Amino acid sequence: MKQAIDSFIDYYKLRYKFDEKNITDSWEEIAGSMINKHTTNLYLDQNKLHVELRSSVAKQELLFIKSRLIHLINRKLNKMVVDEIIVH
Repeated sequence: MKQAIDSFIDYYKLRYKFDEKNITDSWEEIAGSMINKHTTNLYLDQNKLHVELRSSVAKQELLFIKSRLIHLINRKLNKMVVDEIIVH
């Protein structure tokens, strides 16, 4: 059954949207409550995670821990999904 669902998801190229949804659902756990509280938008585009923040302090914090977040996201999803984080 799992293989059939995975085949369906891959056939209709939905895997990317599932990955994006998993990241947004886990964002507070991955990035922490302070960054999550100031996040206004989060989306995945060609292996780049775009993060829009409304606080300059949160932006600086995110820039400081960017490489660790990439590692945590990819580990959470058990595959290489994000190779860069772009902060807006």
